[in-house]
Amino acid sequence: MPEQYDFVAIGDIVVDAFIELNKDDADVSVDLDTGRQTLHMPFGQKLPYNEVVVLNCLLYTSPSPRD
Repeated sequence: MPEQYDFVAIGDIVVDAFIELNKDDADVSVDLDTGRQTLHMPFGQKLPYNEVVVLNCLLYTSPSPRD
């Protein structure tokens, strides 16, 4: 039987981008019971941001399949 996956990700694993959103345009709500914060974004809209920092991995490491 073929193996089934819970999650599949396709993309670059050697680059991280840290984005600082514009605080005037970011909509954050707080759940009064749990204190959990949630960021709300309009679907399909490009969000304004103040800065982005891109970090490239120094050594290439590929993920290993679990046995």
